[in-house]
Amino acid sequence: MLIMGRPATPIGTYGRIAFSIEGKGTSRRVIARAYFRDSDGVNRPVTASGRTETLAQNALITKLGDRSSRSGTSLITSRTKVHDLVDIYVDSIAPSRRLKAQTKNRYIQSARGAILRAFKDVSVGEMTPRMIENLIIRLVDTGHLSEARNCRVVLRAMFRLAVSDNACQSNPVVVADIRLPSSGKAARALTPLELSNLRTLVAEYRTGEHVRGPKPSTALRDALDLVLGGAMRISEVLALRVIDVTPMANGRAEVRITGTIIYDKNLGAVRQDSPKSGKSRTVIVGGGFAEILRARSLASRSGLLWETPRTGKPFQQKNLLKHLRAIVRGTDLSWVTSHSLRKTSGTLIALTLGVSEATSALGHSSDAITRRIYLDNSAAAIDISQVLNGYDQQ
Repeated sequence: MLIMGRPATPIGTYGRIAFSIEGKGTSRRVIARAYFRDSDGVNRPVTASGRTETLAQNALITKLGDRSSRSGTSLITSRTKVHDLVDIYVDSIAPSRRLKAQTKNRYIQSARGAILRAFKDVSVGEMTPRMIENLIIRLVDTGHLSEARNCRVVLRAMFRLAVSDNACQSNPVVVADIRLPSSGKAARALTPLELSNLRTLVAEYRTGEHVRGPKPSTALRDALDLVLGGAMRISEVLALRVIDVTPMANGRAEVRITGTIIYDKNLGAVRQDSPKSGKSRTVIVGGGFAEILRARSLASRSGLLWETPRTGKPFQQKNLLKHLRAIVRGTDLSWVTSHSLRKTSGTLIALTLGVSEATSALGHSSDAITRRIYLDNSAAAIDISQVLNGYDQQ
């Protein structure tokens, strides 16, 4: 009969903690001892003492943790709890320059939110592909598709760290059968009549005789027009500066899209010096769209074309969109968002100039994204003024 020996303790970890007593009376001490397997594969004893077993054990665990750090091994083992793995993951992305601050915040929220709620006290070694599949399916079924995508990205990165330290043999997220559905929203462009009706609703918002409080500024109306006229994201419109606009002949304007407005929990709305896609682009707008930019350039005090009246700081995107939701609520245009205007612009460009031109104007990384989301990054200036000429007069 073949007798199997005990499996070797993984490098960077320790075995069972044993206790012994030394001394008597007031000199009595509890000794905690464990064998730590160093990076050279040798098991070496580590001891610590305390008045009680608990104090001795805590002191020993602290020493073992310090030894693990000095030996160059990670604290991630098969016994590491997911809540500790989350902390390690958050620390790992903090210095990253590849991830934008807004993306980091989104990933951290998913890690400390949905992932911790699902797996807080589960150990790395206990995680299975099926457990991850169940979380993703539950998020999708409850209408949280975006959160499901974030959790998949974060979990994959978390367990990539675990795999690299031999805490698990394979990444359970890679093994999991996760097929996330598309948003299922078909591209829908506004008709000229719908655009006209939307502008009327925006212009008449909070202008009645019995409406109390300050009247709304033109910030929302102008921003929505530029989303349409420049095929921009509203966060990119709000980040436009005076220096980003160059007047051209025939009433047109060249617009360099070089930034976006993001929300920082400590600073509020701040300008990030790169668009969402990470690549600057230039578009040419004409007609009333160029006039909006000219008027806002003349009125600017801070250099931003959209600045809050009192402080001159950037507008918060969520505040403007809150007003848009209130405007269209209960109307035939209740489906309209700022994305609807961008899709309208993208669809017009694609149908008139071609999908590649629409991709460049919209700032997408591929024609496939444009086809999938909008029809239905180039440094060169994309002249879309000829396509939208007249729509600004509807």
